[in-house]
Amino acid sequence: MIAIIAILAGMLLPALNHSRETARGSSCSSNLKQIGIMTTSYTDDFDGWVLPHDLRYALNGGVYGNDSDSYADKNTYGAYHQRLRVTGYVQDWKSGSVMSSVFICPSDRSTRSAYEKLRYQNIYGISLGIVFKDKATFGTKKTVKISQVKNPSRKAYCMDSANTDYKSQFYMVGAGVTPSSSGGAIAYGRHNNVCNILNLSGGVMRVTANNQLHSVLTNGSTSMAWDSDKDRLTRYYWGM
Repeated sequence: MIAIIAILAGMLLPALNHSRETARGSSCSSNLKQIGIMTTSYTDDFDGWVLPHDLRYALNGGVYGNDSDSYADKNTYGAYHQRLRVTGYVQDWKSGSVMSSVFICPSDRSTRSAYEKLRYQNIYGISLGIVFKDKATFGTKKTVKISQVKNPSRKAYCMDSANTDYKSQFYMVGAGVTPSSSGGAIAYGRHNNVCNILNLSGGVMRVTANNQLHSVLTNGSTSMAWDSDKDRLTRYYWGM
């Protein structure tokens, strides 16, 4: 009898885990939609400018100074979630008082506290393609207005991301197939191989990973800096 129970448990556990991850995927999609509301409001209020993963990066640094505060411990006009915080689109967070956040996927497996994840940018990632017009101009950063973005409903903007440890997230999703310390995170199929991706029309796309270790934005072997597929390029670069 015990052996039969063990066999049944072994058969049911994968299905149960799959169902739990599907539920977390739904919560993740809800988080991204809320981020979409915030970033759309920011764009509307700031003359149509689309918020990149980090303003200091997009604007080559120095433009906004080096202001910081006790909550961020970072440049308050840099990382997108800090920018949304200091401009009032989301409530302040303080060490010891934040247990979860809309910026953190419920399936994130990092052991850091919610506050530490916010402090060190272990959050949903924004695509680096938002500051590059197309493949030909890759490496030439340019902030963009929403009116300039082509195919906004197909544009991968903010998404499930995986850092180099494949447990935590990171706020910048690069062009690479795999995550790296220099190239950033990848778009990651965190929910039963499905990656939730917020587009620039406010909807959430679900993209299935062929290989969970590879970015769902790529073909699994070629960086977006070198890819030639029109659909993938359209999804990545703002000017295509």
